Amino acid sequence: MPSESQSYATGYATARTCLATLARISPECTAITFRELLLTLDDLHDGATPATYPLIAGRADLLLWLESAVRRMIAAGGDADALELILRISRAV
Repeated sequence: MPSESQSYATGYATARTCLATLARISPECTAITFRELLLTLDDLHDGATPATYPLIAGRADLLLWLESAVRRMIAAGGDADALELILRISRAV
């Protein structure tokens, strides 16, 4: 069973990957928002970014994975307000 820090790192990597993939597959006007959310997520971590992995999925699945990742990060002690804001904006785009 992973420790809280491992769970957080896994959540961060997943959230980062979902946001990057959403930016890649979205129309330009929406992609910009996802790129900004990705930068915001990285700013929460002083720019320390884990490796990402390729995802092939549709928007609905990516948003579900993003929500799960954000919930994992919050449960592991992440900044709930900032992470919830990223999640809310992602859903609204």
